[in-house]
Amino acid sequence: MRFSIRQSRHRTAYIAVFISLLFVSVIGQVPSSAGLEKYVTRSEYIIAPFHSLPAVVAPGGTIDAIIRVKEPLEVSRAYLQGLNVTVELELGNVSGLMNYTVDEGEKLVYEVQRVSLVLPETAPDGLYTLVIETNVGKLVSPRSVLIDSSGGPKGHIRIAHLSDIHVGASDEGIPNDLKNTRYIALLNTFYFNFGLDLAVATGDNIDIGTSRASDIILYNHVNQLLLPMLIVPGNHDWAQVSGINALMKSFYGRFLNTHRYWYWVYGDFLIIGLDTKWNGVPNEYQLDFLERALSAYEDKTAIIIMHHPLFYRSGLYSGSPEELRDSLYRSWEQKFDIAKRFLEIVEEYKNIAAVLAGHVHRDADVVYKRSDGSLVYFMTTTTANHGHPDEAYWGFKVIDVYTNGTVSVFLPSGRPYFRDSGSINTENFMAFQYVDKEFKAVTWVINTTGFEEFTPENITLVFYLNKTLPLSSYKFYGDVGKILSTKYYDTGEFHLVIAFVNATTPGKITLASYRDTVEPAVKISSIQPAKPRMGKAVTVFVRASDGEWGIDRVVVRVTTPSMEEFSVKAIQLPLSNQYIAVFTAAEPGEYSIVAEAIDQAGNIGSSEQVKVSVAGERKAETTTPPATTTPETMPEETTGTPEPVEETTPGETVTRQPQETVAREPETVTTPEREPTEARTATDEPETTTEAPEATETVERGETPVWAVASILLITVIVLGLAFMARLKRAS
Repeated sequence: MRFSIRQSRHRTAYIAVFISLLFVSVIGQVPSSAGLEKYVTRSEYIIAPFHSLPAVVAPGGTIDAIIRVKEPLEVSRAYLQGLNVTVELELGNVSGLMNYTVDEGEKLVYEVQRVSLVLPETAPDGLYTLVIETNVGKLVSPRSVLIDSSGGPKGHIRIAHLSDIHVGASDEGIPNDLKNTRYIALLNTFYFNFGLDLAVATGDNIDIGTSRASDIILYNHVNQLLLPMLIVPGNHDWAQVSGINALMKSFYGRFLNTHRYWYWVYGDFLIIGLDTKWNGVPNEYQLDFLERALSAYEDKTAIIIMHHPLFYRSGLYSGSPEELRDSLYRSWEQKFDIAKRFLEIVEEYKNIAAVLAGHVHRDADVVYKRSDGSLVYFMTTTTANHGHPDEAYWGFKVIDVYTNGTVSVFLPSGRPYFRDSGSINTENFMAFQYVDKEFKAVTWVINTTGFEEFTPENITLVFYLNKTLPLSSYKFYGDVGKILSTKYYDTGEFHLVIAFVNATTPGKITLASYRDTVEPAVKISSIQPAKPRMGKAVTVFVRASDGEWGIDRVVVRVTTPSMEEFSVKAIQLPLSNQYIAVFTAAEPGEYSIVAEAIDQAGNIGSSEQVKVSVAGERKAETTTPPATTTPETMPEETTGTPEPVEETTPGETVTRQPQETVAREPETVTTPEREPTEARTATDEPETTTEAPEATETVERGETPVWAVASILLITVIVLGLAFMARLKRAS
């Protein structure tokens, strides 16, 4: 199945895309790029094992590596590269060209070579990168082999659940591609400090499915994690993608996961990923696949992950599918035959303990009681980075699943758990990573002021560095006193430095092979409108780039006709080196405008001064009303009735102990009214989320009016939205 575009609307879509390019410039320096994408952008690359579906193997075991190829390769060597560890692999059978089914339901087949690889009995445990040397060079699959002599977690697994990452969009003035680097630091911190076993991402990983730049950024983020992460697609990962071939060969399948739906066995646990696509439900053939996996591994505790939640609202539920129909999320309710079969599968297979989802950008956990009294936990997690209802926040959820069927939520602060606020609130955890073009400088900017979920006395920061230089050539700069300890590793392709840092106060740490003394380049590219008027908003478009440690901030300095001076902080557009600043022209006359870019080392670059004339306010036309006219009293402005607020029901305080569950066992069926504001219908297009964020004006002049910012930046949203309006009808 694929998106279709009505031919009569092609021109509208093309115009919208062309205009949108005026707002989003070509990527210069991409924050947080670790440079790993080169492994999957060539014509020959390893599709299995893959970073988001790693092979779990014991010492002495066998790995079947699958290489997508155009013609047969000669394989000369294979090895695993860990942290300061290289494990040589014995080459087994190397096949010729053969067909490999990537997607059984859509009959998507690749031409591949299969390479059988045997591990030595002495291979140490760890997460490894697979390297295969061939006649066309090295093929590399980062973080794709998990050696575990114990076979994996026994009795209990701790999972970090992220959803709706939306790389490529922007929210609250910060591009999500920059904001998302906090999860590199947070997940690695939880891995060391709180015993995290695994991370999962339940869809809407990027904002527009055809954005390879977004895919590459997230690919690099994930591959800086020190633990495995599993991924499924969401409706935004499908956005603007022409069909299954494009999705899997060029976009999502190339960078994030070679398979749309899959199963993964790890210790006592079976994790199954499904694709609810753009219309909010899995296909029938995915449910067939689900049943086969559950049947084959009935001795494993099963966890299902997907994007669209089955239930639209938190609560306690039981009953037949027909009785629960009004409680289902709209996309499932509209495809009730799919929902009914899914619920029947949940009823039949008692090994299903949890179903993890996202999509609604808020927490909405459900406890579902089967007919035999056993429980299934439907956990819906808030958005990691993007827009959300007022009562929600950015975050991720940490879930403990036990083989006895118990599921609980871990909150390190010890605050009470509620089914609609169980995620860890990350809004005040700012850890932004900047990487130069050659990976010879990595900067982390940290500010955890107001973060209360745990005390950030010891957070984990990773620095992947260019290995063509010796590690001794790299030096720490900035707030080095915050560094508690460091570990140094050879990962084969990179130097890896892990720093354990006290982040209780703001700071900046750079690890680089050189000192940055070069001023950033900055230029005012345009001012809109071309002929501004007094009392109206003026938007300044700025391009800024830095080939060294990276841009810290951009500020626009304005001198008014009366020689008053003030500054406006510019906001960055996503996936771009373009910034915008907005101010209101308070008086007529000539304004002088200069843009300044400050880099991570404190170097300041200034643009040429640009002058713009602001016209005076137009005089309003006046008329003299007839003497007999009596002025009418204007009716008082009214507002609509406030929408009802969803009730919350506290659950028990949750700890890691199996007996303390997310919620008490339900005694009765709860069927609340449908929410008045549904997040999205099954047939909705993914919203255009490259919405421009709010600008902030600093100090001397007071804050920029919100209406001024919104009126200008709304243009971007409207223009990009035209592209989505062009797809009013989908074909199956």
